[in-house]
This record gives sequence, C-alpha cells and structure tokens, in this order.
Amino acid sequence: MKKKIFLLIGIFAIGLLSGVFANSAFRADTVFDGPGLEGGLQYLKTLLLGTGIDTSTSLIGAILFWVRILLIIAGTLAFVGFIWAGVLYVTTFASEENSEKAKKIMMYTGIGIIVILFSYALTNFFINAAV
Repeated sequence: MKKKIFLLIGIFAIGLLSGVFANSAFRADTVFDGPGLEGGLQYLKTLLLGTGIDTSTSLIGAILFWVRILLIIAGTLAFVGFIWAGVLYVTTFASEENSEKAKKIMMYTGIGIIVILFSYALTNFFINAAV
C-alpha cells in the first residue's frame, strides 16, 4: 500500500515538473540572455502567473502555500478513507468484526477531516495575514 502511495506521489510530482520544464522558455539561449539573475527571476515570475504556483518572495509565504497544498491532499485522502469505510460498513453482511473495524475507520477519518479543516482554516488565516 505504501509503495502505491509513493508511486502516485512520484507520478504527480513528475507531472508537475514536466509541465514547468517542458515550456520553451526554459531553453538555454533564453535562460542565460538578459539582465542577470534578477531579470531571470522576474521573467520566471511572469511565466508562473496564472499557473497556481506560488510566486511569493517571502519564505513564510512559500511555506504556508505548501502547507495548504499538503492539507488539501491530506483532506482528500481522509475523505477517500471515509468513503472506503462506508463501503466496508455496508458490505459487512452482519459480520461484527468488519462492522466494528469500519466504524473505527469512519470515526478516525471523521476526526481527521475535522482537524484538517481546522488546520486549513488556520493556514488560510495566516496566509491572508501575511499578504
């Protein structure tokens, strides 16, 4: 199960990186032409506008952005776990052991979803305060 999760995360990361680096603006002749590092960073910022990738220059802003992304992923996984537990509960066919297992999974994923939603709200509050 862990291998599948790491495989999915790896595929997701490769997909993100390939979308960024497949752009023709990253050719060697355009990267090294221009007014130096500052100009290159400004050019990169203009390329990233509208892509959803954080272009903030502060470390706190970047950290909060990635925390928010991780909370979205964790919330999605918790929701999928809750749905899986519901399916497990419906298909137990009067088996007490599986029924209790499904109830525990639903309870813990429900608590996890509440904690994730609270963390997401708190992170958004800090993001808005930092901007």
